[in-house]
Order: sequence, then structure tokens, then C-alpha cells
Amino acid sequence: MQSSLFTLFAAQAFIGTAISAALPVRDVVPPSSALLRPVRRQAPIPATPLGPAKFTPKINVTLDYEGLNATNALVHAEMKQPSVLLEHIDTITDITCSDTDVVLKFSATEDYNSCLSSWPAKNFTMITNHNGTCDSEHERGIYVISGYTFDNTTLTLTASSSRVQIRDQLNDAVIDFTHTGTATAKRDLSGTISADLSGTTLVATDPLTIVANEAKLDTTVTLSGHVHYNFWKFKVDEFYIDLDYSSDLNLAITAAVNAQYSTNLYNYDPLSVTVSAFSIPGIIDVGPMVDFGLGIEFAASGSVNATVGVVSSIPEATVHLDFLNQANTVATGWKPQTNVTTDISAQVELQLNPYADLTVALGVKLFNGLLDMSAGIEAKPEIVNAFAVDLDFTYTSASGVTFTKPTGDQCINGAWFASTFHFNVDAFVTQFYTKSLYEVEIPIYESQCWNFVN
Repeated sequence: MQSSLFTLFAAQAFIGTAISAALPVRDVVPPSSALLRPVRRQAPIPATPLGPAKFTPKINVTLDYEGLNATNALVHAEMKQPSVLLEHIDTITDITCSDTDVVLKFSATEDYNSCLSSWPAKNFTMITNHNGTCDSEHERGIYVISGYTFDNTTLTLTASSSRVQIRDQLNDAVIDFTHTGTATAKRDLSGTISADLSGTTLVATDPLTIVANEAKLDTTVTLSGHVHYNFWKFKVDEFYIDLDYSSDLNLAITAAVNAQYSTNLYNYDPLSVTVSAFSIPGIIDVGPMVDFGLGIEFAASGSVNATVGVVSSIPEATVHLDFLNQANTVATGWKPQTNVTTDISAQVELQLNPYADLTVALGVKLFNGLLDMSAGIEAKPEIVNAFAVDLDFTYTSASGVTFTKPTGDQCINGAWFASTFHFNVDAFVTQFYTKSLYEVEIPIYESQCWNFVN
């Protein structure tokens, strides 16, 4: 029997579990990390020299960070003390730091004098971005100034200082970031994750063999987010993530059985990889993780060879995940475009429900563990098929889908078949809530006669 079913099938899941069989060991790819480097915020019209206003320490400062491709972040910080970004002063030709002081050398007398006239005598903060002895690679240095001396002859300023962590000098911080996911093999921020598991044997026993003749998945994940942390209250005022997602799946599963087999759920997780987490040291760490797996629900009443093929794509889906307000959490565009084909070599009762899983989880840490949260979306679609030559055929599915069988006088020899699409999308924030975003059960073929069975 050959039939073509145009339906909705996808199995992209953010957190999912299944009963495991004795299956091949999965390939675990170690996580890779992408550090965002501090960069100078460019002014639209640079001024030379900068002028006194540019040197004046300010409570509100903006810190820019960049990584590969389009990965970037902005930290809008309200400091406890007035702060000056030394990276904005081009005429500082040398800067050295120790446990007790910061030494600045200037090449322009006008800028040197502007600093002396604009800076308070003490109780302000210098922020460095010069590496060397002042800050580690990919970090800015934060120095609290308790006083300074100066030498007009050499244009040198020596400030008595102590180095502190940035979180200890913040009253408030707003972080906006954009991140494109990492390719599994390339370890760069390409944004595409590809997996080809064609030829994988899922089950190999005397009575049953299940093989993934074709199993290819290409998916792209892009993250952007917004975090507002209030240090006065020690709480998050705003926290949300926007995820853009697209995928193409090509899956063909063949099952060969020579004995009666009751319903079993087989799950194979062959690939686990951390999508290159990005980090701003001391400020934010974002760690998405991706698992790709195959699975099948299978039951048969006798010897049979059967193949189910699925070609599915999700061209453009989004999730807005609000960590604090579940009413604002929504998902759009999760409508797979799919073709399903089935080929059965014998007239037997059969249940063959394949699926593929893409699991994406997300963890976020702020300010060296001051806040540690995790969240995600679980999208669980499944095609449930039943092919029967006897009205007494029974089946079970973890999806909970049930079929109403045709009556005995409707079908020749009692043969019938049915197919349906079951899909639900849930969002969760581990510490706070779980929310159902979408659930639907759409009949593909209502229970009807299998009239071409003799």
C-alpha cells in the first residue's frame, strides 16, 4: 500500500523525555564559548580635542561589547559614583595599573587640563579598556579613586585607587543583547546547526529492526534579550528573551518485524551540543544547548516491512519568553509545512509513528551568579498513524490520541486506517511558571475504510 498524506509534522522540542531502549551511544560535543570583547562606543561626529563635557564623570554610562558576526551587547549602567570611560580619551598615550594606583600619561595639554578641571578630587570611578596591567582580555577594569596627584611637566596623573568588581559599583543595570547560534562543527557564530544521521540503526534485534534511512536536520536559532537588574532592590525588574527559529527536516524510518510486537517507544539521542554560549565576564553568561534525536512509536501484529517518510520545514517561528510575566509570553509561526508518505509491504495491523526532536534549553547567569535562571519552550508535535485489517486492532500512543473505529458493516474485511496531528507548545521558566501556549489535534484522515485490502 502506498499513500501520500499531506499533514503537519514536526518534532522540535525544547525539553522532552522518553522511554529509552538499548540504542547507540550519543555523540556529546563539548561546549564552546564566545567572549564578547569591550569596544569603544563611536560618536557620530568625533571632536578633537574632546572638550570638557566629554571628560566629566557621569553616573550613567554605556558599555559596548561585540563578538563574531552580529553578536553584540549594550550595558546601560547606573553607577554608585560618577565614572569616566578612559577609552574615550584618545590623548591618553599610556596607562598602567597596580594594586594601589592608576597612572595616566597624556599627549595633549588641553585634554590633560580638561581632566584636572572636570574630575573631582576623590570618590569617582575610572573604567579602563586598555588590557596590559589594567584589565584582563575581554574585560574592562573598574577602579575606585580615592585621590590623585599630577605632574604638569610630563602631563602625568597618578591616582590612588582600588580595583573592584563591576557589580559592586552598580545601582542599576540594563543589558540588551543579540546572539546568533553556533554551528555544531565549526565552533563559530554561523547561526546554523546541521545534523545528518542517515543510516543510523535505532533498534537491531532478532524480531525487530528499525533504521533511519534518512535523517537530516538543518536549523537556525537567533537569540536577543533584555535584562533590567535593580541592585537597590536585589531583584530583576525586566527579563525577556526573543528567539527566532527556522528548520528543515528530512526523515525516513524503515521498520522490519517478523513477529508480533506490542507498542514500544524508542528514543535515540545521538547528538548533544552547547550552542556556543556567549559571555561578558563578570556581567552576563548566556548558555543555550541543543540536542537532536530520533524516536518512534511502533506496534505490529505480524511480519511486515514498513517505511514512513517525512519532509518538514518551519520557515519562520518566534517565541517571546518573558521570565517574569507569563501573560506576555507568546509563540508565533510554529506551523510546519510537511509531506508524509507511507509504504507497507503486508496486510497487517501496524502502528508506526516516527518523530525527530530538537531540544533547546537556555540558562542565563548575571554578575557572577547574582542571578541564575533557566527557561525554554517545549514544542511537541507528533503524527499518529494506525493501519488495521481487523476492527479488533488496538494501539496506544503517548500523545493520548484516540481513534473512533468504523463499524463492522462499513469496511470490507474490517480494514481501516486513520491519521491525526497532535501538537502542543509549552513555555516554562524553571523558578516561576509553566504556561501552555498552544495545543491542537487536527485529523489528517478520519477513521475510514482501507478498501484496497483484499
